[in-house]
Amino acid sequence: MSGAIFTPGVTPALNGFENRLIVNADLSLATWNTVAGHAMFSITGPVRAIFIYYITETFTSGGAATVSFGLTGFPADYAAAQTYANLQAGRHVDPGATIATLSIWWSRFMNSARQADCIITNSIKHGYTIAAAAMTDGALRGICYWSSLDGAGAVVAGDGGAL
Repeated sequence: MSGAIFTPGVTPALNGFENRLIVNADLSLATWNTVAGHAMFSITGPVRAIFIYYITETFTSGGAATVSFGLTGFPADYAAAQTYANLQAGRHVDPGATIATLSIWWSRFMNSARQADCIITNSIKHGYTIAAAAMTDGALRGICYWSSLDGAGAVVAGDGGAL
């Protein structure tokens, strides 16, 4: 299930965004499930972006795993560490909080003071960090709507490597 989908020229109800990138992380694979930071997106140069994380398959772990979401050097800046049991199918990660059901996601993303809608001016990665115990199963979809600010900035699919 891991992979990336790049859709240039997409602006569905997100005025001003020229591109969309979707990355799927399969937490049954070691690339995405180890105790470490995992990059879902790599930003290369100045961009405006919105990051959305949606749980497509409930997370499982053999231990007391926690998961946080953020940037290189700030692994919990998007969403603080939370127990993996909160990451259930059909929910999304709420910027600045924890997990929410889909009934309220749009207003939270568009009004968040966190990284839901942000300007990034240097090369950095965005993703999640697993702590305490590895995951054994689950799936996560990361969606990034973005536009270059200088014609050279871009967002590309992360490979699950170091955040």
